[in-house]
Amino acid sequence: MTEFYGVPREKLQEEAKKKGLKVVFPKKNQLFIDIDNEESMKIYHKRIDMLKSLFECKAEIRISRSGHPNYHIYIDTDRIFTDVERILLQLFLGSDVNHEFLSYRDYARGASFPVLFFEKANNI
Repeated sequence: MTEFYGVPREKLQEEAKKKGLKVVFPKKNQLFIDIDNEESMKIYHKRIDMLKSLFECKAEIRISRSGHPNYHIYIDTDRIFTDVERILLQLFLGSDVNHEFLSYRDYARGASFPVLFFEKANNI
């Protein structure tokens, strides 16, 4: 299935573009952390070293389109993840619980790309 919430990937990209947004999909070795508050950011900072003890990783932190204190953290690693591993590790690192639940729901329903971010088109 090439859908997200029942919307085909191409249509999703078209709709995002109309709103000045871009759909970003993780590479096989990436994690996408969706931080929505200061407490979640504290969790991320506490746990990132635990992740680094398992494999190499480099993080890029960006303010999300919602503005401070909302962030999107892109983590590049030296490891390939399954969708379930990605969702689990993102949750562990403090990513928004609702976001990760929806990602898992889409995975369970057979979505081919259950993890994604919407970013401002000029922010990529």
